[in-house]
Amino acid sequence: MGLSRRFLNLIVDNRIPGAKSLRCIDLTRQQFFNTTTPASPPNGSGSESEGPQDATAWAPAADARNQKNKQAEAVPLKIGMIRLPSPSFSFRASAMSFERCIDCFPLAPCKVLCADQSGRTFLFDADTREVASMPDLHEPKFLPFSIFVPSADGDDHDDGTGSVYVMERFPEQELGGSRKPSYQFEAFVYRKSTLTSFTKSWHCQLLPPPPFVCDPKYWHSSRRPKISSYAVVKGVNGVSHVCISTDGAGTYCLDTMTHTWTQVGEWTLPFQGKVEYVPELKLLFGISAKDQHLAAADLSTMDSATASGHLEGT
Repeated sequence: MGLSRRFLNLIVDNRIPGAKSLRCIDLTRQQFFNTTTPASPPNGSGSESEGPQDATAWAPAADARNQKNKQAEAVPLKIGMIRLPSPSFSFRASAMSFERCIDCFPLAPCKVLCADQSGRTFLFDADTREVASMPDLHEPKFLPFSIFVPSADGDDHDDGTGSVYVMERFPEQELGGSRKPSYQFEAFVYRKSTLTSFTKSWHCQLLPPPPFVCDPKYWHSSRRPKISSYAVVKGVNGVSHVCISTDGAGTYCLDTMTHTWTQVGEWTLPFQGKVEYVPELKLLFGISAKDQHLAAADLSTMDSATASGHLEGT
């Protein structure tokens, strides 16, 4: 299987407080994946043999192969080290009250949205080395996460001109109701300013909070509910939904067309962080919340009666 992309853009912390560096890794030079080819069958074809074989002749070969497998299993695994390339671009947040922080939100393979501790933002294109100004967040975020949703027309899956949703990982309780826009949940949307506009531009808009943020039953302790995992899935109407799982409060989906939330179950996804849905396999892939291993899950097996009414192919 060939690589779908040549370069991996990695953003890492810099030695300078509040600074980060972009390092571009050439995937054709770094062997991140197993490149060994499967062993050929004994006869060089797709079968183990071309005709009947004597059982006594086959047994020693099988024993030898089993012995070889045992020896291979006994060899300790080694973790290799790679040297990162020199930074191709560096940026940092301006100092404010001795706080320097900058968060990076990926839009596409080559674009990243950056926001500092004051909510000021800019867009960086790693391919062209261009920096573009962006509308600021309505309010700075403390420990945010983001998730990118390509536009519904399918023309900008790779150029980063869909929408990026920025949310607080540990939201605070709100008393204004779940229909009132929240400063804890925002979206950068690439759209026309008006129906009569000819061009599109970036806009930052507030979103309503998920229902648990305004429901007192989820705030009976001093600990804030944590949004532990998140993904983008297709709804039964073909519209993308941002799906979040919250420890102790269940799983919710945001319709990206109407910006309305729906609770799809009291359960939570068995992952931590970002989760990827693969429609060809009808499975969700992510890092397991239990043992931090790569894992897969079928959402329909968690709560089929509830989830299937909102999500497609899960």
